[in-house]
Amino acid sequence: MTTDGALHLGPDFAGKLLRALPRLLATGALPDDWDPRATTYDLPRFDSDIAFAARFEQALSEIDAADLDAPRVRDRLAAAGLPFDYARLGQPLSTVYELYTQSRTNAARCFSFASVTKPWLAVLESPDRTLPVRVYARDTLPISDEKRRALTAAGCAIHERWSEDLPARSADVLTVHVTDTPFVGDVQASAADAVCFAVPRGGCS
Repeated sequence: MTTDGALHLGPDFAGKLLRALPRLLATGALPDDWDPRATTYDLPRFDSDIAFAARFEQALSEIDAADLDAPRVRDRLAAAGLPFDYARLGQPLSTVYELYTQSRTNAARCFSFASVTKPWLAVLESPDRTLPVRVYARDTLPISDEKRRALTAAGCAIHERWSEDLPARSADVLTVHVTDTPFVGDVQASAADAVCFAVPRGGCS
């Protein structure tokens, strides 16, 4: 558990997950409420994403360190509980993917959506946003002209089919970079405040 309210992962989280993934996905290894087809939510097992991440990383370390069979992997995963946003995402493996992406890109946080546009629209439409936003998209954004005008009126500068380097960060504006492929590298080295990319049937930011 962290004391600063942030979600921290160990330096080898992504590597551990990749090594353990075949055992996590083996027949009989996933708890019933981790199954993609699950429709019954065990509400008492919900917890914050920070608490879930800490317990899942502990379970992952045990699974990675020992040759556990499917029933014991299932027990370790069940003990990790469920992330608080389980109902939003549909199942905990979506949260596991977020944690993996956060770890491999050195991002402060990662969020996934069942939408290609929601990852960057969530930044623009946040009720807590006070700064103007500039969006740099590699391709044309899949939004209507009406939506584009509404975003412009709300203080968003949209730059589509952008192929140049991003401008330097500024404390006076939020920079969002929308790419057409999963981000590779250290996101902290990017000039963007948020990097968004599409995944099959959705997107991440």
